[in-house]
Amino acid sequence: KEAEELLSWVEFAGVDDLVLDLSHVGFIDSTGVSALLSLAHAVRERYGRVRLSNAPERALFLLDVRGGLGMFERRGRMSA
Repeated sequence: KEAEELLSWVEFAGVDDLVLDLSHVGFIDSTGVSALLSLAHAVRERYGRVRLSNAPERALFLLDVRGGLGMFERRGRMSA
C-alpha cells in the first residue's frame, strides 16, 4: 500500500531525482523489488535518476537477478 502511494506521488509530482535510503530495510522480497523497479521506471520515463543509499546486499542481489540493478545509481554504505 505504501509503495503504491509513493508511486502515485512520484508520478503526480513529476519527480525526476529520487534518493531512496534503504538503511532501515531489514527484509526485502520480490514484492519490494518490484516496487523499487516501478519507482525507477516512473522516474526514468522523465529522464530522471534514482539513487539507492545504504542498500542491503540482499536488495542489490534481488535487483541484479531481476535485471534492474543498472537502473539505479548507488551511493553510501552498502550493508550485508
